[in-house]
Amino acid sequence: MGVVPCAAPRASVAQRGKTYPVGRLLRPEEVAPTIVFLCSAANNAVTGEIARASGGRPM
Repeated sequence: MGVVPCAAPRASVAQRGKTYPVGRLLRPEEVAPTIVFLCSAANNAVTGEIARASGGRPM
């Protein structure tokens, strides 16, 4: 399994990224640590929480 290419035009993706506080869409390697943590034994005290890797944009 790998990264699924985005079907949207690059200009559209860039424009959407500007709406995030970080100024761009996040890259998979920036979101991956959150996912790894949630899938690991280190998260044994996390219950019923929402972990947002959203680049600061409210969801």
